[in-house]
Amino acid sequence: MNKETIDKIIKGIMDFLGKNVPKEVAKPVQHIVVQPVPVAPAQETPKPSIEPLTKDDLLMGRDKTHASEYTAEVSENLDKLLIVINKIQDLYGKKMKVNSGWRPAGINASIAGAAKKSNHMLGLAVDIGDADGEVMKWVLSNLDKMKEIGVYLEDWRHTPTWTHFQIIPPKSGNRIFIPSSAPAPAPNRWIGKYSAKYN
Repeated sequence: MNKETIDKIIKGIMDFLGKNVPKEVAKPVQHIVVQPVPVAPAQETPKPSIEPLTKDDLLMGRDKTHASEYTAEVSENLDKLLIVINKIQDLYGKKMKVNSGWRPAGINASIAGAAKKSNHMLGLAVDIGDADGEVMKWVLSNLDKMKEIGVYLEDWRHTPTWTHFQIIPPKSGNRIFIPSSAPAPAPNRWIGKYSAKYN
């Protein structure tokens, strides 16, 4: 076999191998699954916790000392009053102190200037301590909320160191009403005027 023939054979083999050698197999694309990073929901700044007033705050122990006068009607009225005064305290944003809640007849009669048929006797009213007038100022700036909640207030010229809230309207229907014809003990506590739209 001459050299020319051998060269042809080698070339043929090389051509054959060149056509049939598999090309590099492409690697499959790997899909990377990106796990979402949990994002904590935006949180509102929590309001400072205000301890709610309790029924015991309104009863002042008188349900035990005057048990015969503590009727189911008084108890139900106090439950309603408690809801209202806690709504007001939450809006006010500060702890309130009960000066006077439920009053049995004998206790009511012993309080100078108390109305003979005071709503305190029926568990429909509460007096909140307000010697510095801060509650009064807040209420006067939020009479729309007082109307919405459905609470009525005694004229502050007649309540020198407290704010009186009650859950039934007075005879006048006024949001802020004069509780008696007696001279006001604190005539300079406030000007005695507010918009009639809050009645």
